[in-house]
Amino acid sequence: GPTTWPTPSGQRPAFQLGAVRPQPATGVARFTLSVGLRTSAQVAILDVQGRVVRTLPRATMDPGPREFVWDGRDDGGVPVRSGVYFARVRTHEGSAQARSVIAR
Repeated sequence: GPTTWPTPSGQRPAFQLGAVRPQPATGVARFTLSVGLRTSAQVAILDVQGRVVRTLPRATMDPGPREFVWDGRDDGGVPVRSGVYFARVRTHEGSAQARSVIAR
């Protein structure tokens, strides 16, 4: 099941985006987002020029961690080229980016 991150007594989990793994990815890349409040999360995968290559389905999140998976494909279903990409996450609590390297 999902893991929980320990927090001091009485405090909710903080907004935190974990590192993308594995590095480099040859196909599927995974990352974990933790939120402190029930929120909606929008995840976009960007290339190094800042262009959105993939938008993952919007997710409603309860407090705590959740794993997101990117299959290494663009919005058209085509595998992206080798290179550096960024997972950009936006929620009501904040936004963050994590770097991913795809090696084909």
